[in-house]
Amino acid sequence: METFRKFVAHWVEKVKADRWEGFRDRYGDWGRDLALYLGKKGFGIKLRDLGQAAGGMDYTDTTQ
Repeated sequence: METFRKFVAHWVEKVKADRWEGFRDRYGDWGRDLALYLGKKGFGIKLRDLGQAAGGMDYTDTTQ
């Protein structure tokens, strides 16, 4: 999980030009969606763990 956090801090924040804390809770934000997608596909992190990293998002909640 630490590697994922470093990845987000370095690449996604740089491309987004915003801090992770500034967009992680915004539903539909492409930076958040990119980070979650890459965490799942690129790092093999479980959705539950990614949801926690994204501010406590419940991966089973389809309204978010």
